[in-house]
Amino acid sequence: LVSNCSSTESSGGCIDAQTIEADSQIVLVGCSAGSVGGGLFVSDGLRAVEIRMTGMSAVQGGGAFVVTAGNVTVSSLVVSRVDGSGAAVRVADGNVVSLGPATLSEIEGSLFEIQAREVEVENMVARLGLWAAGRGVSTVRAADHRLNLLCECGADWTGCLASSREASDGALEIECTQCPSPRFNALLSSEITNSRGRVAECACPIGTLDSNPLDPRNASSCIPCPSGLYGALANSSECSYCGPGRFSPTTGVTSEEDCKMCEAGRVHSEYGAASLDSCVSCSVGTYASRPGSSVCEECPAGTFAQLPGMQQCQLCTLLRPYSTSLPGSSDFRQCYCEEGFYSHHSLAGDQCVPCPENGRCTNGTVLALPGYFMAGVALVAECVHDVAGVSVCGGDDDFAEHQCEPGNEGFMCGSCSPGFARVDQTMGCDHDCAALGGVGALVMTMIGLEICSAAVAYLFAFLALGKKDNPAFKTKWTTVLLKTGQNWLVVMGALRSLDLTTVPLFDYVQKRRVAAGDAGGSVEGMHWPGWFQVWWKSLTAVGELVHGFSNPNVLLHCLLHRLGWRGHSEYQAAAVFWAVAPAVLVVHVVFLGLVIRMVIGPLYKGARRGAVPKLADLHAFPQRMAAKMRRAQTWESLNKQYGYFGLFRPNGRAREFWEDVLPVVLISLWVNRASVMSNFQHLLQCELLSIQDPDTWAVRYEERYMADLSMVCFEGSHVMIAWASAAGILVWVFGLCFGIWYLCFSSIERHGLWSSATQRSYGYFLMGLDPRYWWWEILVKRLDILITGLVAETAFAPDVRAKVVLHAVVGSGFWVAHSKCMPFVKEHAGLANRMETEALQARVITFLALTLVCIVDPPLAIGAVIAVVVVLYNAKFLCHMAIQWVSQLALGLAERKDRKGTSGDKSPMGKLKQTIQSWMEVLVAAVSGVLCMVQMVAQGGQVSLAVEPPSLDDKPWWVRTMMYLLIAVNKRSFRNFSQCTANAVAEFFSICINCGIFPRDGLQMLLLLAQVVEDNIAVLAPKGRRRSVCAVLCAVVRRAFFSRDEERGPTLDEDQVATALEDALQSNKSSSPALLSKAVHVLRALAVADRRLVLTECAKVVQKHSVSRVSAILTEADFAQMDADTSPDVLNESSSTDGELNSRPQEIESMPTAPDEQGELRIADFGDETDWIGTAPTKDDGLDCNGSDCTEY
Repeated sequence: LVSNCSSTESSGGCIDAQTIEADSQIVLVGCSAGSVGGGLFVSDGLRAVEIRMTGMSAVQGGGAFVVTAGNVTVSSLVVSRVDGSGAAVRVADGNVVSLGPATLSEIEGSLFEIQAREVEVENMVARLGLWAAGRGVSTVRAADHRLNLLCECGADWTGCLASSREASDGALEIECTQCPSPRFNALLSSEITNSRGRVAECACPIGTLDSNPLDPRNASSCIPCPSGLYGALANSSECSYCGPGRFSPTTGVTSEEDCKMCEAGRVHSEYGAASLDSCVSCSVGTYASRPGSSVCEECPAGTFAQLPGMQQCQLCTLLRPYSTSLPGSSDFRQCYCEEGFYSHHSLAGDQCVPCPENGRCTNGTVLALPGYFMAGVALVAECVHDVAGVSVCGGDDDFAEHQCEPGNEGFMCGSCSPGFARVDQTMGCDHDCAALGGVGALVMTMIGLEICSAAVAYLFAFLALGKKDNPAFKTKWTTVLLKTGQNWLVVMGALRSLDLTTVPLFDYVQKRRVAAGDAGGSVEGMHWPGWFQVWWKSLTAVGELVHGFSNPNVLLHCLLHRLGWRGHSEYQAAAVFWAVAPAVLVVHVVFLGLVIRMVIGPLYKGARRGAVPKLADLHAFPQRMAAKMRRAQTWESLNKQYGYFGLFRPNGRAREFWEDVLPVVLISLWVNRASVMSNFQHLLQCELLSIQDPDTWAVRYEERYMADLSMVCFEGSHVMIAWASAAGILVWVFGLCFGIWYLCFSSIERHGLWSSATQRSYGYFLMGLDPRYWWWEILVKRLDILITGLVAETAFAPDVRAKVVLHAVVGSGFWVAHSKCMPFVKEHAGLANRMETEALQARVITFLALTLVCIVDPPLAIGAVIAVVVVLYNAKFLCHMAIQWVSQLALGLAERKDRKGTSGDKSPMGKLKQTIQSWMEVLVAAVSGVLCMVQMVAQGGQVSLAVEPPSLDDKPWWVRTMMYLLIAVNKRSFRNFSQCTANAVAEFFSICINCGIFPRDGLQMLLLLAQVVEDNIAVLAPKGRRRSVCAVLCAVVRRAFFSRDEERGPTLDEDQVATALEDALQSNKSSSPALLSKAVHVLRALAVADRRLVLTECAKVVQKHSVSRVSAILTEADFAQMDADTSPDVLNESSSTDGELNSRPQEIESMPTAPDEQGELRIADFGDETDWIGTAPTKDDGLDCNGSDCTEY
């Protein structure tokens, strides 16, 4: 360790030696020399393990140490802070110089200066720090040298460069310095390895090119990049061209981003552009939205560029919303409406508007979807005709040509093609006339259909009026029930105009469904289960059956085609045919009547007698039967005159034939009233359509004729059709109703309600109705069907929702009217009224359910529940109707068998009838046993109401099952029998008092009158009188508004009435409650004078035969015990019957009680708060049931 030594005038400031060999560390601190070798001077050889020097200085060089000769070996050398301009380490003339790891820091001069034969420096680190570089160049002069040097430069240098080069004298010059400007690097150290420095460690800056990359210290070799080029990389020997879309007007551009870009709308596709003039503008239809674009882009679809140099293509939607264009469009006019929109030429700029519903828009044109038709340029209308649920409109093809189903053509495919016809106005033309034959085949087929329709009328007439063994024209309850069922089916047939899948919903319902998330088509149509829709279609199909056979629409139009009628004239000719079609039907009815009377009747009658007459002798039948016309005109003989099926008199003249066929004519017109009215309604059936004017695009509404939608309703050719329909409705609808009503009223006025003339001619319309409401079927039910048809099949209610609501309102109105009037007679516990009520209830419930679902829009589950209720109620009505019809049919067969006994007919028809009758005997016995349990018993001077349960033990299982079912169905009827009897008794006493008669034996009088009605009602038919039309109308007004009849004398034959009563008293038959009710109805239908006559004669007969007494006691206590729910208000009911009871309240209230001393009859005094009723006796009263066990009364 040598420190703080100096040699001001000599060398070797701390150590001056000739040779140094040290195996230990040499540490020199603070040494200086005035010559060389500031720290150590060695003359000949230096070997040391480690030398550390700090703070060395020398004036002439070798600030750290100097070796002048010999070998130099230093294993570790650390030198720091050496002052002086000379080298820090100097070897003057050495042999071998080997320096191990050496660290030199803060060296003012050069690092070393070595001259030797061989030099090896390993891992020398020169830490220059803040010392400036370039003050000295280190040199090595040796034949062999290996030098590894790491220069660690200062942080503020412009780069670090450790360079080595060979001088001109062969010396290796090594220098640690910063890069010469403009060269630079970002290194903090630089390394010389194996005596060689790295090439170009001092690189030329970006924006320049290095013309001499092998000389990193040459600053002048960095040349700026010329115009159009840029130098993005330092120390690059070449510059890059500015890319397409860019240009560089200046030199020295350092990056491609510094190359200026062509402005938007201009492009340059080549490299190395040097000026703005190299950028060219984009052509029309193209654009350059970004600066520096190399190519112009084509305007995308929906845009256009109509000027050069466009930076952006203009959107078609800015000038024309919802429009688009093809790519590369160069003009606004090339924009067209996009998919889902069409060009509305009536708007400014041909604006695009959304495609109408049920249409598809392509290239700005509206095309109709299948099921729809273009009713204008942009108006899509739903087609109104279909075939089996499939619309006749097939939609538009891509060429805007509408496709109609085969057989249909014209506007909305609403006209039939030549040779095709449709069944119904709402259906498509799917019937090919070629398959129906020629003119002759068509005419014969139409005649055959008319004959079938006439045959149906004869069947109805036979069921209602026929059968010559029907005494007194008793009510055919099977016919009454059939009429009720027919009316129900006619109304249900009107439902065919309602399609549950297409009933539009109210706007608020649709909004609610959309808000709830319903997708697709679920926002349309009511929520009904699929099975209910199938049931609905089946129900309407069944309703169509009642429209009769006389609706040969297809045959008619095919015939007109064959005859050369085309276009509008075809439908005018069809309208004329429908106007006269009922008359054609009448002709066929008359013709069929002639065939029955002249051919079928004699053949049938001869077959029953065992011999078929010859056709040549048929003309002699009327002459042979003429003599029999002179026999007594009793009911039995009168009925037996109608020997041909109970409809025709075989020996009648032309007038008699017309009288016989008149009921069938009226029945035929009445049975076909639905089809007749439907045909006339079809002539007026118009559809309100929206039509668009092709020029102004204005939408107007027109009513088009459904049979041919090219025809405007009530204009042009349709005027004649409308007049034909109006005339037909006036004549065959209103005229028929008025005509039948007038004929019935006139006959009732002339002959009486129960006369043979009235019942034979008009019994079909009067059957089952209360005498006060004999006009109900003719006027009220006809009005019901008429209104229903108008709502369903005309434009009276064009909206389907309005039709549903109106059907419910109309049905409810007629239900209320029926419930208020109860127009049918109360026989069989009001059977007809009950069935009519159930039919109206089923109808109202059906339409109210539709209305409820349409307005409320319940969920599908609730809709299914409502559908089940509707189906079950209609099924319940149909089942009840079928059971009652079968029951009444069985009763009729039983009564007929009792009257006729066992048939001895040996003809084939007779044997067939016997077989059928024997097969049904058990069933008839069961039914009659159940339904005849309740009857009035008149035996041994007593009258009672007996209810006897039937015996089921000896019946087969299937008969017992049916009887149990009948008992369950008629359970309510059994409960009402006593009420009906009380009603009949009370009304009978009311009529008596109104006539001024106070009977002592009123119940016996009623029973006698019932027997007269049963056996010989003809005596209660008043004699005829002739009155003018004015007199008849005056009587109608008087009876309708003043509730009173014209005062006149009695018209009945007093002797005939007395004889009939005597015969009835001797017969001593039982009477049913139904027969009592009918007797009261017959009595009430008579004029006041005739009532008095009948009651007077009845009282005389009863008083004459005093042995017949009535054991029926009516006491005030009995009145109080009657159930208020089942006891009728007879006072009010009877007052509404005759209009006289309420007008004499004081007389009735003050009427004294008349108790008989023998207890036969007592009428209690009553006031306004007490019902006037009748009761039956009990066993304690001495009731004799003729040996039977009467268990219930």
